[in-house]
Amino acid sequence: MYLETANHFRQIRIVEVQKQEQRTKSEGREFRTDELAADLWDSLPDEDKQPLAAWLANEVADGLPVNIPEGQASLPDASDFLDASTVFFRTPGADKSAVLKIQLPSRPHAELVYFAWQQNIHGKFALPKTEKAARELLTGAMARLNALTTKANELARSRTSDERKTTDLSRLLVHWMINGKPSREKNK
Repeated sequence: MYLETANHFRQIRIVEVQKQEQRTKSEGREFRTDELAADLWDSLPDEDKQPLAAWLANEVADGLPVNIPEGQASLPDASDFLDASTVFFRTPGADKSAVLKIQLPSRPHAELVYFAWQQNIHGKFALPKTEKAARELLTGAMARLNALTTKANELARSRTSDERKTTDLSRLLVHWMINGKPSREKNK
């Protein structure tokens, strides 16, 4: 009877020591970048959560349709006499002759398409009909991107003082603000 009682209390003590070790390890655990980003994301107002493609679509009620393909884009210099308003798309792995050329009505239209491509916006897209409206939309989109980046940097700095983690957190937030936060259902 003594041996059974001693063995029982010994097992209890072993479990207690294991639990203490687990607690000390978890107390020093830092939050992962995606956990911090998700917390910050939930605190954002809805207008900051709207993906850039949706924001651009809302800004253009009735516009010129364009399809932004996948691939490497290039925009010639603004002083290029023939192609200043053209965006070229080259598919990776394709030969040099497989270049898609999208001729646009004006330089601001071309810059807007190139800006959208830089933000990883692909597919069907509507451009404003006038050069002035395209220029204004490009200016507004760039201002929105700068504001979102500044906000993401400020929020990241409010959560951590580790510079590397701040950079990673800010980049993830900006990515979500531009492209939308992926839902958990996609991962299942």
